[in-house]
Amino acid sequence: MAEEVRSTDTALNADWGCILRNIVKRWWMILLAAVTAASGAYILAAEFYRPTYSATATYVVSTRGNSTTVYSNLNAASELVAAVFTDILNSNVLKERVEAETGMELDATIRATLLPDTNLLDLRVTADGPEKAFFIIRSLIENHGIITSKVMENAVLQVLKAPRVPTVPDVALDNYHIAQKAALIAAAIAACIVGIVSYFSDTLKNAREAEHKIDAQFLGAIYHERKYKTLRARIRGKKQGLLITDPSVGFHFVESYKNLRTRIEHRMAEGSGKTLLVTSLMEGEGKSTVAANLALALAQKSKKVILIDCDTTAPAINELMGLSRPKDLQLRSFTLGYSGEVEPLWSKEYGMYLLPARPMRGAVEFFLGGAMEAMLVSLARKMDYIILDAPPVMAGPETECLSALAQKVLFVVQQDVARAKDVNDAIDAIEAGGAHLIGCVLNNVQVSPLFNRSEEGGA
Repeated sequence: MAEEVRSTDTALNADWGCILRNIVKRWWMILLAAVTAASGAYILAAEFYRPTYSATATYVVSTRGNSTTVYSNLNAASELVAAVFTDILNSNVLKERVEAETGMELDATIRATLLPDTNLLDLRVTADGPEKAFFIIRSLIENHGIITSKVMENAVLQVLKAPRVPTVPDVALDNYHIAQKAALIAAAIAACIVGIVSYFSDTLKNAREAEHKIDAQFLGAIYHERKYKTLRARIRGKKQGLLITDPSVGFHFVESYKNLRTRIEHRMAEGSGKTLLVTSLMEGEGKSTVAANLALALAQKSKKVILIDCDTTAPAINELMGLSRPKDLQLRSFTLGYSGEVEPLWSKEYGMYLLPARPMRGAVEFFLGGAMEAMLVSLARKMDYIILDAPPVMAGPETECLSALAQKVLFVVQQDVARAKDVNDAIDAIEAGGAHLIGCVLNNVQVSPLFNRSEEGGA
């Protein structure tokens, strides 16, 4: 129960830095949503746009007789607008007269509005065409007298401003701004969806989650280091190997491996065995970089170390360490011809032994053939540590075969990539084969300056 509570508490603590990175990482999804929404809104706005046009005329309202005053004119206009004139303009008698004269169906909107604090009356006719609005208002002006002369005997309406044919619609088509608003709304919704999915995902977002969610001892976090060191390298897209011997790498990156080295030394000292297999769940989680840097960190303490590339699906040690690929010195040929007298490639630059590999068919049969085991047993008598860079668990059964030859296994998990459930299933499979898993390391941990939720942790 306590473990369930701890896991729940961890899940409820959102790693906002990780969520924001996911949103930025999936910018193309947000952009696609914005472009799709903008295109759809632009087309639909044009499709459903129905322009209307308004023609207007202005009347001066006064009362009959010679002793008229402004006050009486205003009263007459108010009474006229409020009670009579709008009803007259929309009466069936006047509509029939206008329709007969113009030959148009009177489906327009007719409004009479008194201008505040004046005796001016604004007559407005809104229709679906400019000519239609003009002809209807002109007909109303010419014909409303047949009713107003009888109903409003004391009021006099004089046209102050004659109507004109409207040249622009009342509301212009603005589908560009509609598309902009739709794009912003869609982008915001898409970003929220990405953030929500990231929040509820079962990936390992920080060291705290790794400690709580993984069924293995958490040995620490390896902090993120930029792969592109210069702007020129970024433009060319050339990635450099991230090695702790490179003076340009950051302090936290180097210290991460020194801390990991200390913990690995303690775990390797528990029981017998010098062979450590480094693997991960899937490709691209940086397990080759971890294996290489761990070997370098051990070699820096004057330990006799050999790094063997056993990833026969995608060998990476040659490129990572900047080595040439000699045909007579690679895993298969060296292992099959190994007599215990010839040493593998010694790197003076790195201060350790290296045994690279090439893509290999029949790797499972090779690892189970006995030559690999014999070589490892012989090397164990000469070396302090043997680091095996194994294929990912999901790549095939090669890792399971190799784990039977190694005394200890280190599992690499990249931040916010693999699900905790899948990682635990892979760990269970490794341990079911009899391998001793000494723990896992969270790789490529990015710490946000605003949301510093990632911790190294480990024990």
